[in-house]
Amino acid sequence: MDLGFKDKVAVITGAVGGMGEEAARVLVAEGAKVVLADIRDDLGQALADELGDAVYVHVDVTDYADITQMVDRALEAYGTIDILINTAGIGGSAVRNLPEQEQWDRMFAVHVRGTAACIKEVTERVMIPNGYGKIVNVASLCNHSGAGGMSSYCAAKAAITQLTLGGARQLGKHGINMNCVSPGNVRSPMTQWLFSDPARVEQIKNDVVFDRIGDARDIAFPIVFLCSDLAGWVVGADLNVSAGQVIY
Repeated sequence: MDLGFKDKVAVITGAVGGMGEEAARVLVAEGAKVVLADIRDDLGQALADELGDAVYVHVDVTDYADITQMVDRALEAYGTIDILINTAGIGGSAVRNLPEQEQWDRMFAVHVRGTAACIKEVTERVMIPNGYGKIVNVASLCNHSGAGGMSSYCAAKAAITQLTLGGARQLGKHGINMNCVSPGNVRSPMTQWLFSDPARVEQIKNDVVFDRIGDARDIAFPIVFLCSDLAGWVVGADLNVSAGQVIY
């Protein structure tokens, strides 16, 4: 089935490793061109070189100047932006050693303000004038289940869901579909700590309906579907991608 990505241009934040990288691989395989945005420059450039139809740009989503540069680079390389995938994020291990208030500030700076700033810059400069766009944000299953000891992460991810729902109708009037996915626990570079405990791995296997642990590609495929015109009638959805780990 042709998903219609031939010569479409996708910007992906958090594009090195995990679901961002896997989404990039799928999109390029389907004929899209991608702008890889991340802070891991050596890995990002290597990925761009490997993929071919890709450019890499250093982007810290908490720095609006970087986001402006991201859009500049996309327009310079490809002339437009059709798709924005916001996967940039941090886990609890990234803030574990910070004072509690700083943990909250950092979580919201990356997940919420970073996502919102990327949406604002891409839509105002490109998608609204073009009357077309696909945006997918990444929330989490803990929006719906909670997670002990991860209040700041869960709150930030829940805010991404509400950002999606709150903005979807407004952007939809400009021909832009905005949705989000809420992944369950899957193997990725950011979740290595989670799967280092065999007992926790067994618990996750018991929680999902399939007898295996998912990986980043299991999240990337639904993201890519939401970026396609086949999902043109989907607006403001929070797609549960947890293999039954949470049902809602």
